[in-house]
Amino acid sequence: MTISYREIEGRYYPDGMRWRMRVPHYRLTGLTHGPLAAQTVIKPRLAPPLFGVALLEAVPASAIDVAATARDANPPRSAPMRGRFGWQGDSASIRDQTAKAFAREMGLATIDTPHDDCTAAEADCLRRPDSGVPEVSGELLEAVVGYVRTLVVPAPAVRTEQGAAGTALFASLGCAACHRPELPVVLTDASGTQTAATIAPYTDLRPHDLGIEMADETASGEKVTSRWRTAPLWGLGHRIRTETHPRFLHDGRARSPEEAILWHAGEAAQARRNFVNLWGRPREMLLRWLETL
Repeated sequence: MTISYREIEGRYYPDGMRWRMRVPHYRLTGLTHGPLAAQTVIKPRLAPPLFGVALLEAVPASAIDVAATARDANPPRSAPMRGRFGWQGDSASIRDQTAKAFAREMGLATIDTPHDDCTAAEADCLRRPDSGVPEVSGELLEAVVGYVRTLVVPAPAVRTEQGAAGTALFASLGCAACHRPELPVVLTDASGTQTAATIAPYTDLRPHDLGIEMADETASGEKVTSRWRTAPLWGLGHRIRTETHPRFLHDGRARSPEEAILWHAGEAAQARRNFVNLWGRPREMLLRWLETL
């Protein structure tokens, strides 16, 4: 896999400041079974942050559906609520996401995904012996899922007096429509007692169309309609502070939250337009505020 980038630049902000974005291009070479079929979809992905996933799993489905109804009186039929994990919301639970990661990223079978995902063209894969025993035992799968459940959300930075202004600006731009600041959860302790609480993940846990430029594409270069689950923004400041080269969006094309915003289109097009119409000081205040999450 060869990844190359073409940087585009423009005088886009009202104060004359230029924006920059990287357009990725992926090329597959040295394929031992010949070229990929033209319709094969190439799906480059970063590993999503795992902190706080136990809290996201505790969000009632009714709260997610209510958010969709409140935002759109006629939600598109093509975007049913499938799951709340993964870049495209295709995993229903932490266990589901973990089993898929074993299978797809490591090629390891579990009791949940007992078979290799060989295609008809992959004769070598199909000929490999199958002992009938998953490579990852049920005990190990449970242990990994249990560990992932313990990963806590990094503490946000100390807010300044501008925190309230940043929160209000974020909402006024339309960002909070999908990056919901709060979601309800139902937490269950060891005794089985349930407690209602509120978390601040900045997501609605639903998939959205963010425009054709963000879409996956086939081996022939044709864009494929793609929907992206709203990425939680909690822990964003921690990532910016601790990662040497933080990368954002599903394939790491964005080098900063600003670039990530500039890639938003489709359902988020109006929020993006509102952002790029900001003058310097409000724009910088919003970006600094994001670093406190």
